[in-house]
Amino acid sequence: MQVRKADFQYGALLSVLVNSGNPPILVGESDKRNIYQIDTNRGNYYIYAKYRLKNVNNLDRINWNFSFTEAEIQEIRSLLEEGKDVRFAFVCSAMKGTTDRYEVVLADADQVGECINIQVDANGAKRLNVLYIKKYKYLQLYGSDRADKIEDISNTIRVDRDWMSRL
Repeated sequence: MQVRKADFQYGALLSVLVNSGNPPILVGESDKRNIYQIDTNRGNYYIYAKYRLKNVNNLDRINWNFSFTEAEIQEIRSLLEEGKDVRFAFVCSAMKGTTDRYEVVLADADQVGECINIQVDANGAKRLNVLYIKKYKYLQLYGSDRADKIEDISNTIRVDRDWMSRL
C-alpha cells in the first residue's frame, strides 16, 4: 500500500494531539489542507492544518511559505461565521542532507488574520510565512498582509512552541 507524503506530515500533528489525550476527528480533507475537530476540557476546536516540506541549505534559519487560495479563504471565513473556534496548525518540515528539522505551529484565527486578512477578498492567493531561527524560544508569523519588518524592526507575530497548553 502506498502512503501519501501528506499522511506522514499530518501524522506529526495527529501524534501530538492523540498523545495529549485529545483524539481528533477528520472533518475535511483535500490535497492542500485537512480540517480536524477536537474536544478538550477548554473547548471544542476546529484545526485547519497545512504542511510544507522543503530542502534547505541552512537549518539555523528556515522560512516556510503557506499559500491560501481564494476558495480556502472563503472556507475559513465560513467556519468563523458559523461560530467555530478555528485554530491553524502548520506542520513544517525541513531537510538538509540527512539532518532534518520539524515544527508544528498552532496559531489562532486572530494571529492568522493579521498575516492574511481573512475578512477581505483576495485577488489570487494569500501567503503566510512561518519563520524559525535557531536558539529562539518562539516561532514567527507574517504574511501577505503583514510585513516581517518595518524600518528594520521585526513586525512578526511571536508564537509560543508550547501550544498544547492553550487547547
